[in-house]
Amino acid sequence: MSKKFLGKTVQLYTTSLCKMNCPHCSSRLQMIPDMILATFKHVVKDVEVNGARRIELFANDPLLHPEIEEQVEVLNKSGLGYAILTVGASPRDSRDSSVRERFFRVMRKINRERGAFVFSVDLTEETAKKILTKGGTDENTSYAFKANTFWELAPLLQMEQIPVRINVVISRYNIDEVVTIMCRATEMGFAASFCFVQNTDAKFDELSRKGLTPKLEQGFRNYLHSSGLLSTSEVDQIIADTHKVVADNELEDKKNTSGNVIEQSPFNAFRGNDRSEGRISIIQLAKLRRDILALKNKLKEKILPSDDFIYEIGNRGFGCIKLLKQNQFPQMKIGSEGQMIFCCDLHDPCTSRYSINEMDEDKRRDSFLEMIRTNPYIWTCLYFNPCDFSVNHVV
Repeated sequence: MSKKFLGKTVQLYTTSLCKMNCPHCSSRLQMIPDMILATFKHVVKDVEVNGARRIELFANDPLLHPEIEEQVEVLNKSGLGYAILTVGASPRDSRDSSVRERFFRVMRKINRERGAFVFSVDLTEETAKKILTKGGTDENTSYAFKANTFWELAPLLQMEQIPVRINVVISRYNIDEVVTIMCRATEMGFAASFCFVQNTDAKFDELSRKGLTPKLEQGFRNYLHSSGLLSTSEVDQIIADTHKVVADNELEDKKNTSGNVIEQSPFNAFRGNDRSEGRISIIQLAKLRRDILALKNKLKEKILPSDDFIYEIGNRGFGCIKLLKQNQFPQMKIGSEGQMIFCCDLHDPCTSRYSINEMDEDKRRDSFLEMIRTNPYIWTCLYFNPCDFSVNHVV
């Protein structure tokens, strides 16, 4: 098991470039260099050794990487499956169609047997066009632009027989359209996934404001002990390390007097902070769960998340505790310099000291997995800031 600690799919950060402004995503603020082609080639080889059979070029928008076409050629020769998460165009590109033209060039290079695209689609075509025509907030316009771009490209992608997965981020903005979006996409032969909008947890905000108070520490200590994964001395060390993380102000981005980020927090690298997006009534959630479950029973493999994930839509989730117990990590990411990243949310210094190209060495890999088990950043996130994505449910 330890030699195959990744999931079947591993996601790569290849660029920080993004031209969107989506409120449920903070990834555009990440300070990461573009992955150079030599690193990309090594990563493609190294992930397969550790269990991956498929690569997704992940956030921000890998289509904007200056060597995206060369990267696709490397993937075509690799034998791995792959997908590119993209918008497919740019809202700031209306006069110059270079991003759309680049998309078409990449589309033509995609291996039809092993390649694919992934689109974030949060609105129906009708709603997207209405928002773009009438105008609205920056947030709504971002959602609308992404959705409208997909619906414009969908017939061509269908005709070209290119595999596509859409992902719907469920929020109060689109609760009534989620099932319709997935129905239309699957009718075109595409696959559909979904997740509930994830924001910072109120308990995490309390930790940030007040520090690790005796009350918070006692709850945290009980959680650590109850996991069954840690000795008493390890629990004590994680508590001490967490006190230091909080004291060093690592829970929030550090900014200069002008408000610009000068040092990023390891936490919440992806999540937004507007919790109102997830305020949906229990009645609406119950109906959504029933409707998606019925759709999955009808369409089977076209609706990807499992039944137990569907039953939990709208809940805070239990984080990655099951993954720690299984010693397998399908949420693990690879950074643009080949460094290990625990997940899209948590870019902690302990995990990133390791590189994917070291993971074929038994001692180094075992050291990495032991570090994951006792990593104070991971445990702080697990208890104070749990999330709920489909990978958390992997068996």
